[in-house]
Amino acid sequence: EEIDFVILEWKLPVLTGVELLDKMRDDKGLRYKPVVMISGEANQGIVAEAGESDIDAFLVKPFTAEDLGERMVMVLKKANDPPRVALLLRKSKEAAEEGKVDLSFKLAQAAALEDPKSSKPIRELGVLYFNKRKIENAEKCFVRAVKLNQMDVVALHYLGEIYQIKRNFKVAEKFYRKAMEISPRHVSRAIKFGKVLVEEQMFIKALRIFNAAIKQSGNSYVIKEDVADFCYDHNVNQFALKQYDFLLSRLPSRGDIMKKIGILRRKEGEYSGALNMLRNAEKHAKNDIEIQLEIADVLIIMKQPFRADEILREVIKKDPANERAQHLISMCV
Repeated sequence: EEIDFVILEWKLPVLTGVELLDKMRDDKGLRYKPVVMISGEANQGIVAEAGESDIDAFLVKPFTAEDLGERMVMVLKKANDPPRVALLLRKSKEAAEEGKVDLSFKLAQAAALEDPKSSKPIRELGVLYFNKRKIENAEKCFVRAVKLNQMDVVALHYLGEIYQIKRNFKVAEKFYRKAMEISPRHVSRAIKFGKVLVEEQMFIKALRIFNAAIKQSGNSYVIKEDVADFCYDHNVNQFALKQYDFLLSRLPSRGDIMKKIGILRRKEGEYSGALNMLRNAEKHAKNDIEIQLEIADVLIIMKQPFRADEILREVIKKDPANERAQHLISMCV
């Protein structure tokens, strides 16, 4: 059946309300349906997230039937008779999707002139410039949007991207941080920026971003592990160790984390701690050849070649062509 109006809870069991709203706005058949979002909270992050997804109204619990009725009347009236600026932005988006780029720009420019005190039209014009890689024009639009609305988190994020493209990482960090502080969804975007900084070997800046993102996420285990795994792969060993140690203290049965901690401690010269951790990891994965090789490597370093030799011969029985095992066994002689 045709949907005329949506009342959407912010906190849902699978997707969040904002994630569902994002999917609606991407669907041509649903994108213009009027939506009232309801929530038991009214913090800055929730409001900013809702704003990013073009919510029509926001209602905080507890509320009365009269409160909801008033919002519904207001939203439906606006949906049935949308402001000219909203119509222009809709047509601009539709033109862009149809590949009519020049028309899309003209409509977005008209929307910005129609409502010069709103950040959204000038921001949307900035997005068009950004997608066309007209970076200087995009930057001017986003700067203007932020002047009009310091909470315009989308414009702040794009400014972070622009200064990243310009390789002005100090200014990019400022905008990513600001976006992240306003809206929780920008934590993941800030982490992507931190990963770029690691690849640029700007480790101090990267770790500053990672720490801020982890804190902003409420010490999310998922985010901690994502950052730790990235740092593990890029030899940012001490930071990765710190995150894995925290995770293992909360998730003591994770043998895979024990293995990574053991490998990192071996790399950092903490051989006794590495051996203990690798032995514990081995209990969770008795046939893991990599763990056995790591243990043998540590034993050789700790001047216990006979114990290492015994492990390595078992590995070679399982995997005769294992080059690392052959190399290590040559060191036991």
